Parts: sequence; structure tokens; C-alpha cells
Amino acid sequence: MPLPFYYKARALGRRGAAWRKVSFGIGLLLAPLVLEGIASVATWLGDVLGVSALGLLGNLSIRQSPPGQLAWWLLSLSGLILLILGFRQLGQPRDRLASARQSWDASRHNLESGTTQSGATPLPDANTPSNKTFWQR
Repeated sequence: MPLPFYYKARALGRRGAAWRKVSFGIGLLLAPLVLEGIASVATWLGDVLGVSALGLLGNLSIRQSPPGQLAWWLLSLSGLILLILGFRQLGQPRDRLASARQSWDASRHNLESGTTQSGATPLPDANTPSNKTFWQR
């Protein structure tokens, strides 16, 4: 896991599967760029040094063939999907917390207004004289 993501995982909690998806998704997005950069540098070094074997590495460039472009597209798409799934998985506990708070606020409002969810008035409080047992009177 890259160092910034390691620190972020430590700060926000260890949800290993989600962070692995995010890290792997970023890796898949960057892989075609790194491979293209290696091919370009190898071609340049082959031209400067006069080594034809390094110049041949330029033929391995992703952009020079339709299957390479398809591979670039598939790697980018799968990386983006993994990023979406990872960040969605990281946000799910927050969504659950927000929905729990919303239901808590709604039930609290209903109790303060004196109605229940069914619209009926709530039962009398246990401290009212009519609900006290014989030995509490």
C-alpha cells in the first residue's frame, strides 16, 4: 500500500478490503502510463546510445497497436471501477450512521410532540399515579 494511503488507513480505520481496492485501482490507472513511459525512455536511450535493441522496445508501446489501446482502455476501466467500489465501501458506515441518526431524531421528535409513529398518543408515564403499583402508592 502506498505510504499516503497507509497513513489515511491508519487515521480513518482499517478497512483492509476497501483500501486494497483503492490502492489496486490507482495502480491499474497508473500502469499503462508507466509502461508507456518505460517504452518512450527506452526508445530515446536507444537513439542516443545507438543500441538498436533498446529502440525495439518502442514497438511495445501501448499506443502503437489496437490490442494495446484496448488493454489501456480495459486497465483504466477496471481501475476506475475498483476505485468506485473501494470508496463506496469506505463510505457505507457513514451512510448507516447518518440513517441511524435520522431515525433517532425522528423518534425523538415523535416522543417530544406526544405522538407515536402510528399517530396514537403514547401510554402514560410510569410515574403517574394511575400506573403506580399498590406498594408504591
